[in-house]
Amino acid sequence: ALALGLVPTLPAAADDSVANEASRAAIAAAIASPDRPASDREQDARRKPQQVLEFTGVAPGMHVIDVFSAGGYYTELLARTVGATGQVVAYNNPPYASFAAKAIAARYAGDRLSNVKQVTASIEDLELVPASLDLALFVMSYHDLYWRPDDGSWPATDPMLLLAKLHAALKPGAVVV
Repeated sequence: ALALGLVPTLPAAADDSVANEASRAAIAAAIASPDRPASDREQDARRKPQQVLEFTGVAPGMHVIDVFSAGGYYTELLARTVGATGQVVAYNNPPYASFAAKAIAARYAGDRLSNVKQVTASIEDLELVPASLDLALFVMSYHDLYWRPDDGSWPATDPMLLLAKLHAALKPGAVVV
C-alpha cells in the first residue's frame, strides 16, 4: 500500500482507447512469441500475464523496472512489450541473483533480450536515473524487502531506501504495481 501511495495516478495513456488497444496488442504479441521459453509458456495459465500486464498499463516505448526479477519471467514479457524503443531494468539484489543464477544465465544467454539492463546491487548501491521510469513492477517479491531466512544468510535491507530510490526514478504519472 505504501508503494502504491507514492504514485497516485495512472499514466495519461490509460485514458486513451487507441493507446490501450496498442498496449493490449503488444502484450498479446509478447505472450504469443514463439521465442519465449517453453517453461514460461507453461506458467502462463497460472500467472495470467495478459491481465497482470494490462493492469500495469505497460506499452511500447516505456522504461520499466522489474524489482527482484529473479529468473525473469515478467522481465521477458515486459521487454517484448516495450519493444526496441523501450527498456527494462531487471533488478536483483545479490541474494536474489544468487538464488536465481541458473535461470538468469539461461534467460539472457546470447543477448536474447537486448533491451534489458541487468542490475545486481544491494539496495544501498542501487543507482537509478532520476525521473526515468514509467513503471515499477513487483511480482511475488515485495515481501522480500522485509523477509529474512532464519539462517541469517540474507543481509538486512532498508525497504524505505529502495522505495525512496524508486520514487526518485519514477516519471510524473508513473505506476508502481
